[in-house]
Amino acid sequence: MVPSGDRGEWCRRSLAGLVTLFFTFLSLSGMAGCGGDGAGRAEPATPPLPTVSVSRPVVESFTDAAVFDNGTIEAIERVRIRARVSGYLQEVFFEEGQLVKTGDPLFLIDPRPYENAVAQAKGDLARAQAAIKKYDADLVRAQQLIAKRAMSKEEYDQTVAQRNEAAAAVESLQAQLAQAELNLEFTRIHSPITGIAGRVLIRPGNLIAADSASTDLTTIVSVDPIHVYFAVNERDALDYRRRARAQGHTEIARARFPIQVGLDDEPGRFPHEGTIDFIDNQLDRSTGTILVRGLLPNPDQIMKPGNHARVRVPLGEARPRVLISERAIFSDQGQPTVYVLDADNKVQARAIETGSRFDGLREVVRGLNAEETLVVNGLQRIRPGVTVNPNPVEMPRSARFSRNPDADKEETKAQPEPAETQPDPDPASAPPPTPGDSATEPSGQPAMTQPPK
Repeated sequence: MVPSGDRGEWCRRSLAGLVTLFFTFLSLSGMAGCGGDGAGRAEPATPPLPTVSVSRPVVESFTDAAVFDNGTIEAIERVRIRARVSGYLQEVFFEEGQLVKTGDPLFLIDPRPYENAVAQAKGDLARAQAAIKKYDADLVRAQQLIAKRAMSKEEYDQTVAQRNEAAAAVESLQAQLAQAELNLEFTRIHSPITGIAGRVLIRPGNLIAADSASTDLTTIVSVDPIHVYFAVNERDALDYRRRARAQGHTEIARARFPIQVGLDDEPGRFPHEGTIDFIDNQLDRSTGTILVRGLLPNPDQIMKPGNHARVRVPLGEARPRVLISERAIFSDQGQPTVYVLDADNKVQARAIETGSRFDGLREVVRGLNAEETLVVNGLQRIRPGVTVNPNPVEMPRSARFSRNPDADKEETKAQPEPAETQPDPDPASAPPPTPGDSATEPSGQPAMTQPPK
């Protein structure tokens, strides 16, 4: 018990002790937190620079060209083989799909009935020739007798008529023999052209009717050289006609304009070269196009009748082009844009004007020169003003083409606004292209990517 007189003094001393203890605790806590000289304080880590793939534009020479996606490969010669005589098919001399030359035997129809017909025609002719010899002798005697007035005029005329009749019979039988020999020759069917033989439509043992549309034996098509047909719009047709006249030709076919052809398994490439050798004499009013034909060598027989083809018609002379990968292009409010690096590897956004596609790359008409370095991969990881770690690579060429990668006329002209899509993924993580993927918009512009935010 604290005496009542000392209770006030005791309370004052207790309160002072508690205050002193509180400040002592705060002082000790501050010293522990500060660590004396600050050696325990953690410095913030510096983030690494983003690594991006960079490359310089490629400069290659190409010509302006019009590209037509409606080409069809056709054989110059196509022959349906039919029998010219009736009979049973006896033998086939070729393999289906084999290259046959002019004059090679193809089929044999049983020749025995026709051999007999030839033998009979020879016998009939021999009999008629023997008879005419007798009539020739009778005519000589009749001439002698009529001179001596020992034969009447009527008898003499009868002898002359018999001799002439025998001579006519000989000529008729000679014609019959020739026809019999021709029919015998027709039992062996030979190839009229050099080309690829189709499948055998009638097998040995079947009866064949002569010149019947229902009894085609096979089909042969020529393959070297070969034709490509394609439709040209009226504007291009007029352009070709004016160019031909400027060269002194009244017909486009005589100007021999060069063409280049690519097949469906040759996206973006036109390795087969030829010339225009025919243009139709009138436009198709329903389509506004005119039919044009090209002539192509086909020594390796890679092109077959019926193949779809893309036809490229070069216009003018070749000139240097600044070309970049379409992966480097994105859309900034509808404007084709690329990221370029300055001397300090800082990113700058650069608006460009694009042109045609050449060999998997897109032409830059304006806004970029061949000495600048641009980002070709990793666009989604950077933004203007950021310093990056550049990784030089070869300019990637697009491996994804539609059947009509250059449906637009490949001339430098104003292009419609491209569609905006998401940025391309990193090539290492990108899925493989699927059939029908296209790196070209319907207008011929590159597929644009949305700029990173």
